[in-house]
Amino acid sequence: MKRRLNILCALVMLVLGFSISQSINYSSRAFMDGVREGWNSAGESKEFKLDGSSMFGVKLMPNNFAEFNDSIYNEATGSYVKTHTHEVTVILEDTSHPYYVLEFVCFLLSQISILMAVIWFIRLIGQINNSHIFCWKNVHLLRWLGGFLIASFLLELVPIILDSRLVNEAFETPGYTVHSYGSYSIITLLMGIISFIVSEAFAMGLRLQEEQELTI
Repeated sequence: MKRRLNILCALVMLVLGFSISQSINYSSRAFMDGVREGWNSAGESKEFKLDGSSMFGVKLMPNNFAEFNDSIYNEATGSYVKTHTHEVTVILEDTSHPYYVLEFVCFLLSQISILMAVIWFIRLIGQINNSHIFCWKNVHLLRWLGGFLIASFLLELVPIILDSRLVNEAFETPGYTVHSYGSYSIITLLMGIISFIVSEAFAMGLRLQEEQELTI
């Protein structure tokens, strides 16, 4: 029984670890590319700045899925093929980005929340492996776990909402509707809600057990 439980818990850990590693990987790559470009520009004695421009990842939703408005080059055939463009990165000229600090803080807090969720999950597994299953400590651990997961999801939404507002005001392309900026995982929110449901189920069982003990 414990072996199967540990395998399932290991899978959950892999999912959470993958979520963290993806965010760190994309952010670190973007940071290093910027540092490298700035370093090369300094070495060549040329100025490197975007003159007030801002870079955004844009999700595009085709207005008509039956029409293919774009095309990309296929090296295998040496020809262009019709496509839908669903995600691009654009630089919007003369667009200040006043929310940069807030977005960075939200991103950092989101990663901290995920890390705390992993720590609380490990503590919960430790409790279960020590045969402490139906107890109030596990209820509190599950509630904290759910809180951290939901907090991480909400903190991820803040930069998306702020950037979407700026992009919708400054960017428009024929045949497409700007859908949203960036990406977020609904799995984080779902796991948080499930943690709260399980904690409430544990709490209800413990209350019933306490009531039965009092009546006896």
